[in-house]
Amino acid sequence: MHGVLDISSTTKLFEAIFSNSVDDVINEIKRYKSLDVNYDILFDRALSFLHSSMVDGVLSSEESNQDLHLYYQFFTNGLIDAKQTGNKRDCFDIAVLRCLTFSGESDNTLKKKPKLVKKQEPEKPSIKKEEPTKVSVKEKVIESSDEANDKKNGIKLTPDNWLDLFEKLDLSGPSRAFFSNLQLQKVEKKKLFFNGTNLFVERINEGDSDNLIESLKRLGHDGYSVEVESSESVKNTPSQDWVKKRKKDIQEFKKEIIDSELLMNLKENFGEEITEDKITITDHEE
Repeated sequence: MHGVLDISSTTKLFEAIFSNSVDDVINEIKRYKSLDVNYDILFDRALSFLHSSMVDGVLSSEESNQDLHLYYQFFTNGLIDAKQTGNKRDCFDIAVLRCLTFSGESDNTLKKKPKLVKKQEPEKPSIKKEEPTKVSVKEKVIESSDEANDKKNGIKLTPDNWLDLFEKLDLSGPSRAFFSNLQLQKVEKKKLFFNGTNLFVERINEGDSDNLIESLKRLGHDGYSVEVESSESVKNTPSQDWVKKRKKDIQEFKKEIIDSELLMNLKENFGEEITEDKITITDHEE
């Protein structure tokens, strides 16, 4: 039999999330577990609370609704995963903890739009050749010899190898979360052009771009600048690639379990027939 919580518990949980009180959030999660609560009801109350908060935010003309929309997405995805895997408590806990990931910076920083690189007007053709002006978000000096750098690094940074290279970056925190949901559209003269939905593009600031540039530098890709543009057609992001790889890894792991000597012995000696649909794998990497 499941324990029952009143609606004030949901309000208490989100007060802790909004104030980024990690200890209070963890204590609430542990309390839910100890009471063996009904997580279907918890998901329903959390989504209802966020929906109501978003409506109130629109009516009061507040600009803080971006966080609420992001939290709503986390809990919606968590509910979908819970129905698919049956691990409702784990999925609820993950949804709650994901909300804390984006609360590390001040409201002013999160609401501040990134300073993007202004596009240069193409120069009119003339008899005398002039060197093109190079614009960078961060780097003061950009080496003109790209081929020499590529030879030194061994790998040329392109949209084709970006997903593999992104996994090697030591980028962390909100900066990694933001850029993992952007698509590298093209690379021109040491400038990286990213596309993404407004949900992520509007939250990226100059500090996030600086963090990516420094992380690339530590990996041996020096002298890059970053430009981010809004787009609805984003289909090839590190986040999407990670989900595909994890699903493939889990399917292969299930097959290894089915073909394992242990299950063979259970079937031959005890008549236990364990099929793939009876195996549930909790992905703690998620």
